Amino acid sequence: MRTKEAPCGTYAGYRRHLSWKEKACRPCLDANRAQKQRQMQQPTVRRRPPSVGDRTVFPVLLRAEWMEQAACQEVEAEWFFSDSPNEQARAIEVCRGCLVVDRCLDYALTSNSDGIWAGLLPGQLDHMKRRRRSA
Repeated sequence: MRTKEAPCGTYAGYRRHLSWKEKACRPCLDANRAQKQRQMQQPTVRRRPPSVGDRTVFPVLLRAEWMEQAACQEVEAEWFFSDSPNEQARAIEVCRGCLVVDRCLDYALTSNSDGIWAGLLPGQLDHMKRRRRSA
């Protein structure tokens, strides 16, 4: 006996039809089409934005204890995600005086994060990740 049946006319109902290997009813087909349209309207996430002016939201990171001690907590976050050489230079200078730069580098190499981390530009971090994988 099957339990927790999803009602017809919903996306879950459409998925239920598929899991039971039966033909979906018209309301479920319409719900599936609406779900696909909603997914198409959601903004795509770009890995490295072309400029800060085009981006209004910065990434939300899971906070670690060491991040509270980082020198970058006191400055503009835009510096670390900018394409401007002046702002990048400011961000790198902040990293030079940081007490937790080694933990920051470990985090940057293990996560899929964008921007400047541990005083390294995104291209430098990518290079280090490739070298670490090949070693």
